[in-house]
Amino acid sequence: MVARKIQPEDRAALLFIQERQAELGLSRMQLATRAGIPYQTVRGWWDQGKASLSLADVKRLLLAVEVDPEEGVQRIFRLALTLEDTAD
Repeated sequence: MVARKIQPEDRAALLFIQERQAELGLSRMQLATRAGIPYQTVRGWWDQGKASLSLADVKRLLLAVEVDPEEGVQRIFRLALTLEDTAD
């Protein structure tokens, strides 16, 4: 299996979900439980500071932080564009 290169959307998704998690006062364990994702996986994403997330994982995490997945994905894409603009 070949790892996919980290994209701006991955960083944006992680930032967006972390912000929502903090707003809701959820621990990583609570977030993992709500999303149905193993805690070790969520901890790895957070501790690395970068992650190559599948769309399915992003949608589960968005639901866990009480964001409609379709709306959340659009917000993540907008955030990714902002991150790319500031990196230039």
